[in-house]
Amino acid sequence: MGGATGAISRTALDYAPFEMPEGDPSFNNENKTTVFSWLNDYVDVTDDKTFKASLDLTWKINKFFRYNLRTGGNLNINERKRWYGLQLYQGMNNQGLLALSDLNKNNVSVENILNYSTKLKSFATLDATAGVTYEDYNFLNKNTTANQFTFFEMRENGLHMAGNVNNAQPIQKDYQLVSYLGRANLSILDKYLITASFRADGSSKFAKGNRWGYFPSASLAWRMEQEEFMKNISWLSQLKIRVSYGVTGNQSIDPYSTFSMYGSNSNLYYADGSGNAQTAFTVTNLSNNSLKWEKTASWNAGLDFGLFNSRLSGTLDVYQKKTTDLLISRTLPGSAGFASTYYNQGAMKNNGVELSLNAQIIDKKDWKWSVSGNIGFNKSEIAELGLLPSDFGFLGEKVGYYGNSIGDHFGVGHVFLEGEAPGLFFGYVTQGIVQPEDITEQGVKYTKKDGTIGYYQTFNKVAPVAGDIKFVDSDGDGDVNVNDRDVIGDPNPDFTYGFSTNISWKNLSLSASFAGVQGKDILNTNNRYVNTPGTRSNNLTRKAYQNMWTESNHSNLYPSSTFVIQNYVMDRYVEDASYLRCADITLNYILPKTWMSKIGFQNASVYASVKNAFIITNYSGYDPDVNFFGFDGLRPGVDMGAYPTPRSFIFGLNLTF
Repeated sequence: MGGATGAISRTALDYAPFEMPEGDPSFNNENKTTVFSWLNDYVDVTDDKTFKASLDLTWKINKFFRYNLRTGGNLNINERKRWYGLQLYQGMNNQGLLALSDLNKNNVSVENILNYSTKLKSFATLDATAGVTYEDYNFLNKNTTANQFTFFEMRENGLHMAGNVNNAQPIQKDYQLVSYLGRANLSILDKYLITASFRADGSSKFAKGNRWGYFPSASLAWRMEQEEFMKNISWLSQLKIRVSYGVTGNQSIDPYSTFSMYGSNSNLYYADGSGNAQTAFTVTNLSNNSLKWEKTASWNAGLDFGLFNSRLSGTLDVYQKKTTDLLISRTLPGSAGFASTYYNQGAMKNNGVELSLNAQIIDKKDWKWSVSGNIGFNKSEIAELGLLPSDFGFLGEKVGYYGNSIGDHFGVGHVFLEGEAPGLFFGYVTQGIVQPEDITEQGVKYTKKDGTIGYYQTFNKVAPVAGDIKFVDSDGDGDVNVNDRDVIGDPNPDFTYGFSTNISWKNLSLSASFAGVQGKDILNTNNRYVNTPGTRSNNLTRKAYQNMWTESNHSNLYPSSTFVIQNYVMDRYVEDASYLRCADITLNYILPKTWMSKIGFQNASVYASVKNAFIITNYSGYDPDVNFFGFDGLRPGVDMGAYPTPRSFIFGLNLTF
């Protein structure tokens, strides 16, 4: 992840936009790789086949009972071939490299639902549902790598030309889920609504004895507008108060995490009876057969309202959630013999408020205009970790742990502390650039949090010079090191929001939708490579190159070209990633029905649409709505050159027969 030769996007950002002559003293295998190398000597071909089918049958047994059978399945076969030729770093080191993958995944679901509906005399209605569902998921991925080629022209089709072929151990992830569910809805006088439900889920991901999770829920609602004392309020068309409680479950761990898995170990051999070397199979993971369902219990209180014949309507929700028995994958110390393991530990709290509004501003025969919007505030907090306090340097004794490393060039960049928001960015605090006047006999001068002046003599035992990045010696011991790291950002937003509008005149309509996030930080690792001059930097942005510190330009933003960039995270990499995105703009025209009926169509419309039309943000990266390690909760909010959201232009025709 830290290397510049790992992907074309990283190479395009890091490397100079020209090819170096082979006689250059700094010319080596790594900087032979340029964007032209990726264009000329890299092949990535994917053959993807997908098949989907579904069936939905309903049998009305009598006026009270109705049976519904829903079943469906998805089949996906994906074959991918990647070729790295001699112009690429990967190909140079392997005399050509070919990577093949054969992915086969499918899932089948069957739902059996029985509905019961009846009236309880003249004052109530009862609807009840009982069901059994079954889901089967299968995943098999076979990977092959080949190198040491003597003939390169066949590229991705030249497996038989490789001198060395390695068939990796297949990756298989199969699991099943069985659910029994029941729900009852009772409506009394069409004013008082009561709902109760219960479901039991059994997952094969867990060991026997822990496979089943039980999840009840209940809700109450009062339709106040139906009361006699409210019916004379002409401008009030709806007013409903509701409250609910429920428990949900999470089983998001890899299948077989509760078992000890075996795999080949190329570093370990033993001899058979004839003395021939045999590859050994060893345990590859630390099993935990005590894993069980992660559970989230939530309370919700809400208000639904409609005013002026529902020309203005909306909802207000206040909620509180607590998740217990968190399923966490934690890195283990080297003495454990395994890299990581899953276990249930800790609790998380979420409190929030959500508001949505809908307004029909114009509602005429030909002209219509509607606007809707929503906003949500959520506060997350680690309630409990179940660990003993440990030393976090300047932060002191805390209950918590570090996140996973985000790459060789950065190390750990997150910290999880009890009583704080999850996934806080953790690293060195900086104060611009060291200027000549900052260097005194006492050390490098900096400003402490309380506004007083402090001094430090070394950074990781090395004396700083003018033009280096200036750091804060948080613990005041004179040496800036890992113990001086502090919280430097928060990937959790203050609030999220969105709004949309639709305006129409006769058969022509124009709609637009927007989505926004406020108060969210991103750890933009690209700043290390393109905005931090130094001895290890490659291609720089024009602003960084032209304004870096020199003897004649005492910049307080960009260090000098002699600054030694080390492998750590600092606050210079953290940016505000608040944004407002126009997600969609669509222009639609409904063709006159009189025209369509003559050619056998009920309805027809033509439309033009722009997806991701524009974005308003101060974020310097390509896309503020990015999470490079999206499947790892211990590394949230990181941008490592991830592919941005594309802009799409769509033209279409909708026909109804």
